[in-house]
Amino acid sequence: MTSTTPILDALLTRRSLKPKLLQVPAPDMQTLQLCARTALRAPNHGNLPVCRFILIDEASREKLGELFRAASLRSGADEEKAARRASKALKGPMLVGFIIRRFDGAEAPLDEQLITAGAALENFLLALQACGFGAIVLSDSCREDPELKSALGIDPDETLCGWITIGTPASDGQPVPESRPEPLGVWKM
Repeated sequence: MTSTTPILDALLTRRSLKPKLLQVPAPDMQTLQLCARTALRAPNHGNLPVCRFILIDEASREKLGELFRAASLRSGADEEKAARRASKALKGPMLVGFIIRRFDGAEAPLDEQLITAGAALENFLLALQACGFGAIVLSDSCREDPELKSALGIDPDETLCGWITIGTPASDGQPVPESRPEPLGVWKM
């Protein structure tokens, strides 16, 4: 087996932590900006700004919950489901939206742009881990709601991919062993 380095250790032990496993403190603005800058280092054919992050100010999270509730009701959810959806805006110490933008007609095809956005997100998550924080990315059933997107300043040609909940891991817990099949195969002629 190959010996590991600190970077490989980080890659091999990165894991998502549910909001209930995250506690204060969350990163300060300087640390969050540093982590966001690592996203710019993702492979990027054409150097397109394919993604960005939106920090939800702590004082605005209740208002975000109201937006979640209204979007849920517009999608046909009952009041109970809408209330559960609203409560998600308050879970975890910090909440950051992850937004992608597709550039139709760019030299870099759309699939490469999506790969870049995914790599940027992983860089961000790894940087958070390197700074001692944990995180999870959760999707949102109302993420395409036009009123929610408008309230968040998300352009019509952008997609709200999900929410990153960030905080300090409640315990050092051991990483879960990898159980998926080996992703590398060999092709021979």
